[in-house]
Amino acid sequence: MATKAAAIVVVLLAMAMNCFARSNERMTYSVIAIEYIGESDGLVRSVLISNSEAGAEWYRRMVMRPFDAKQADPHVISISLLNDLIAAIDTFQSARQTHVVSPKGAAVQVSIITPERNSPLFHNSTEALSLLEGVQKTFSKDESLSGDIAYFQKRILQYRRW
Repeated sequence: MATKAAAIVVVLLAMAMNCFARSNERMTYSVIAIEYIGESDGLVRSVLISNSEAGAEWYRRMVMRPFDAKQADPHVISISLLNDLIAAIDTFQSARQTHVVSPKGAAVQVSIITPERNSPLFHNSTEALSLLEGVQKTFSKDESLSGDIAYFQKRILQYRRW
């Protein structure tokens, strides 16, 4: 009986250590996720921007729904460029009305996850298009990221009923 109790304690401790290790994993990554929330007649691929492949993969695995995760376009940029982008998004958001919960209908969710914060905010189509235009200008030399953002903008324009 004591052996069985000791085995149970060891298993519970291992499970707790595993959960703690997974929760700490987030603390080392910085990710910006741009996602379309709402009805569509086709796929609107999310854009993930991180300072590491592991950060983008962590976001896919731990935050996104499995189908959406397979369809996300990850991009890895330097931490200094990522910090510049976060500052630009913060400046944009402070100048416009943002929503902590999704407005009625469709929206664009911009999530900023760093060791210091977790900020998902929602924008209507007009706000989102303005924000994405600024992001696209920042990354005009990165053809892959700029192209994915242009595609995302095009898809938002198709669903601009909101």
